[in-house]
Amino acid sequence: MYRLLAPNGVFYLHLDWHANSYARILLDEIFGPNHLLNEIIWTYHGHHRSVEHLIVNTITILAYVKGSDYTFNADAVRQPYNPSTVLTFKASPKPDLVKSLNLERARCQKIGGISRW
Repeated sequence: MYRLLAPNGVFYLHLDWHANSYARILLDEIFGPNHLLNEIIWTYHGHHRSVEHLIVNTITILAYVKGSDYTFNADAVRQPYNPSTVLTFKASPKPDLVKSLNLERARCQKIGGISRW
């Protein structure tokens, strides 16, 4: 994977909690610890009624770069807020929360069946 990645490429690895720490050690060996661009923690919500343990509701995405001249296009990965999330933000008693969020920028428009930002 390292050999195939372009010099300005970014490598993303999507993991659950079982393999996250092992993969990070291996990728630090392959790319070097200074080439970890980001560790993205994806949290999802759901019902969990177990009294035996806490809910496991995160997935980790490790992003490594091969070189310092990498390309990252934030608009290409931007996802629209769920409409219920927008309503929650707007109903927040904390006015600074809504002001700090750019709700318009996070929205996605469908044009001819293709999502456009």
